Amino acid sequence: MRRPTPEAVDDLRVLQSALLAFRRGDKKGTGSRLPVHADVFMVFLAQHASGTAKMQELRAEFSLGQSRTSRTCSALVREGLVETTPDPSQRKWTLVRLTTKGRRIVDEALGALRALKG
Repeated sequence: MRRPTPEAVDDLRVLQSALLAFRRGDKKGTGSRLPVHADVFMVFLAQHASGTAKMQELRAEFSLGQSRTSRTCSALVREGLVETTPDPSQRKWTLVRLTTKGRRIVDEALGALRALKG
């Protein structure tokens, strides 16, 4: 795996802070109820054109167990940031998709990051 540049790390820290700020601003106190890695799940999903990935991809990408991945996705579902559905091509897999609200939060955070970078 390639090591990120110091500038990329700074950008990711700003993005994470922006995501937390937007999420907390959306409804007071929600930021503390979501797992720490919930934001990276949202960024990962936003990287896909459809905003959708298999739960198995999330587990593999972040080296998390099935239980932790499921709990994180469930917390994001409760907050209305993602939705889960069975994969129509393979019923044993679950698809995770950003909702309109989740996409808006990621887009606003990216906009704030771009504005800071000038």
